Amino acid sequence: MEPEIRVEDDIGGVTRVGMLGDPPEEVVLRPITAGDEPFLRDVYASTRAKELESVPWTDRERRAFCDSQFDLQDTHYRREFPSASFDVVEWGSRPAGRLLVAFGATECEILDIAITPKARGRGLGTLLLRWVQTNAAAADVSLALTVEPGNPARRLYDRLGFQVRIGGALHVEMVWRACAIRSERADRFGDMARADAGLETLRTRRVVPTSDRR
Repeated sequence: MEPEIRVEDDIGGVTRVGMLGDPPEEVVLRPITAGDEPFLRDVYASTRAKELESVPWTDRERRAFCDSQFDLQDTHYRREFPSASFDVVEWGSRPAGRLLVAFGATECEILDIAITPKARGRGLGTLLLRWVQTNAAAADVSLALTVEPGNPARRLYDRLGFQVRIGGALHVEMVWRACAIRSERADRFGDMARADAGLETLRTRRVVPTSDRR
């Protein structure tokens, strides 16, 4: 089923993204809290599982490595992007991933989008990306992200109109510019003016300091 995209004012700190699934269930974003840390660590570990399969470590050693990498990544993002939005994705009132977005005067950057294994391949990543694209288009800013060349998500980014800005052996920087395809997708996304509130909501998300999340 094609996801239904909605951009609305946030209600009680929760931003409604759209409806997804059969039967449809609501997808929302809410700010990360201290209680989310175990879930976020699990999500991060799931994104590294395949590459660590061939490493001759025990499960405990793999988990220790993922936890240390999570800590480094979290510290880096919060230090370098203090005004970014750090959100848990909920689908049908159940945690299903995380979305981290940083904002600049002329460009938004998706720092991380991670989906739980059970929620992958069901359109959730597409819904979230289209929603961020809608907000970026409303604010007349470009949208950037970085992906590893062999990451299967690269096909999704290509399909949604992202183009390579800087290629590399380890990472590929991609960008989406609303001005190039705004008219083509306006009907698909609906009235772009409705996205202003959604973008402002993300920009003013409450950021939980690292020290408060332990």
